[in-house]
Amino acid sequence: MSKTPSEHAKPQRRWKRWLIGILAGIAAVAVLLCGTFGVLYLMGRATLRPRGSTLSAPQDLLDDAEEDFSRITYQGVDYRYNQDVIAVLIIGVDKKAIATDLGYGQNGQADSLFVAAIDTARGVTRIIPLSRESMVDINIYGVGGGYAGVKKAQLCLAYAYGATGVESCQNVITSAKRLLYGVDINAYAAIDLDGLSALTHEVGGVTVTAPEDVRKGALNVKKGDTVTLTKDTVAPYVRYRGSDVEANNRRQTRQQQFLTAFIKKAKGQIAKDLSRVTDLYNVAEPYLVSSLDVADLTYLASNSLSALGNIQYLSIKGDTVMGEEYVEFHPDRTSVYETVLEAFYRPVEGE
Repeated sequence: MSKTPSEHAKPQRRWKRWLIGILAGIAAVAVLLCGTFGVLYLMGRATLRPRGSTLSAPQDLLDDAEEDFSRITYQGVDYRYNQDVIAVLIIGVDKKAIATDLGYGQNGQADSLFVAAIDTARGVTRIIPLSRESMVDINIYGVGGGYAGVKKAQLCLAYAYGATGVESCQNVITSAKRLLYGVDINAYAAIDLDGLSALTHEVGGVTVTAPEDVRKGALNVKKGDTVTLTKDTVAPYVRYRGSDVEANNRRQTRQQQFLTAFIKKAKGQIAKDLSRVTDLYNVAEPYLVSSLDVADLTYLASNSLSALGNIQYLSIKGDTVMGEEYVEFHPDRTSVYETVLEAFYRPVEGE
């Protein structure tokens, strides 16, 4: 017996309802994901957008400047503060478990320091390595937390004068801003040795070519060797230091090399899958002291992928000498100012 038209229509209607249900489910998930992403993006933008220049460069270096230093004239060229730059201070701490607050003088030192000035509009990241040996004014606090004044000392020591990781980072930012003539730093991220190992493992290792012989712990490489750093060898690679005056400068070169290679690899993974931002954050979070949260990182990842693909390192010139107690790096103030100008300002054209 042949089926009636209505009997033919029932399976078709069921199939259409099933298809519509599947599509609706997919759409709902997409809306939820996009909505979550959008909220994180807006939250991150609210906290990370530049607030403006508070530069306090010495007047004798400038031809002219507005009262708030948002626009300056230097060597006959007009510059305006770049509102598209987000600056993050990256700190590597020479200790483990920095998320545990151990009290004043017990939280380690800032072993490596980089200011990443990310130009989200022009697709470039300018990184300023700050020597841990830079002689700068740092705030001193007593064991009980009382403010004890300011003294000229190595920048790395600023991290020790905090009862908590947050206080330590904030103290480093205070000194870093003094060194950089008060330029705005929007955020900070300090990571310890275990966190460095965990992140290196998470991205599948980081490949570098050794600029010098490095023999420390599980690592034994010669100058010119190409090696993929693992969770066991990354810390020896970035920490190894000789005993001569230039030892830290050479180590800083290796730290800079590792940072570039890590960013490049992580960027490639994030470009394929934005959820990698959350993965990397979750891996790092137990070993991290930072003002950045998932929302901030989502905003940065969304606006900075092209910028992270174009990394330029700026160099602060100065003199490295042996002081009375330890090696001291004395930055050249003109070099510092020109570095800040390149990272945070742009020439005024057609105004």
